Amino acid sequence: MVEELAKWRAEIDLIDNEIMKWLVKRFELTKKIRRYKTLHSLPVMDKEREEHIMREKIGSSGLPRKFIQDLYKIIFEESRRIQR
Repeated sequence: MVEELAKWRAEIDLIDNEIMKWLVKRFELTKKIRRYKTLHSLPVMDKEREEHIMREKIGSSGLPRKFIQDLYKIIFEESRRIQR
């Protein structure tokens, strides 16, 4: 039983590492977007895009709506912070 628990936790650790890797990649792309928006005098916030992403993820993930909203609120806030 303990071995099984350790195996599952090890799998979770691997998944968590992948999540962090993809978040780093996402925010690296956000820096490129910042340069583009600055060059083209575009606003940092794109409310329509954020709403579209939120609707898409809520509809396709199978995860609770509140969780998706909270998660993407944090991601969007960090993306906007990076772009300022």
